Amino acid sequence: MSEATEAMYYARVVSCAVPESTTYDTDITVEVLGSAVGGSADSASQPASGQLTIHGYTAEGAGGPELTIGDEYVFFVAQNDMQMTPAQSVFPVDDETRERPASSANADGSMTLDVPLAQTLGIIDNTDGTYPVTDEDVKRLERVTALTQDDTNGEPVAASSWWREPGVDDENNRTPPQSTAISDLSPWDPGTYVIQAYCYGTGSYDMELTRDENDTQHYAVACSADEVAVTSVAIEVTDGDEAAWVQFTPGETTSAAAGFRADAVE
Repeated sequence: MSEATEAMYYARVVSCAVPESTTYDTDITVEVLGSAVGGSADSASQPASGQLTIHGYTAEGAGGPELTIGDEYVFFVAQNDMQMTPAQSVFPVDDETRERPASSANADGSMTLDVPLAQTLGIIDNTDGTYPVTDEDVKRLERVTALTQDDTNGEPVAASSWWREPGVDDENNRTPPQSTAISDLSPWDPGTYVIQAYCYGTGSYDMELTRDENDTQHYAVACSADEVAVTSVAIEVTDGDEAAWVQFTPGETTSAAAGFRADAVE
């Protein structure tokens, strides 16, 4: 969203008309279904519900979208004049969008909706970012969980899986993805172990491995939206009573299923 954009509206198109002004080519009357409005002095005069008129661009060659009366869209607008900023900042909303917000793109395909924005605008339910909302993300978490629980080559010493993404609080403010709980690795027998960290989605995690309470190492865990990315760390244990644990902290924009397993190496 550009600096000139001070509001986003999730709205249903009621009518379109040719404006008196020549600055833009269409007056778009919409019924507001959800909004995220900025805090400028001008913003107070604009409704967060009901009907309003957005000044936009729909003529051929203007670079804007083709709008259909009765359909729903997300509009990015400048609050001082309710003008679309830029012309391409319109995203269609349909059943697929509610299942997978990123399926909705602007006219030239350069931007897509994300889950936190869809939550803020009321397109999908608010969450704290600790469970997947869309079918695609549910399947990602299921895939990662299956890897952490696979006992083909034996039971892991420790394993866990989770979902993390930015959340939305009760006041529609975005919140960063939450760190995981601490997972104990000990007690364990002396020997060689491999920790495999999995990530399926976008962003990254920091894996913090602490041993003997005062030896802490950090490992970058990359994510992939196309397949499960795996980061492996080998460790040697000489004292079976040594305390050890791991914790994962997601990056600020991470939206991904992740997990880990620790296995003894025979």
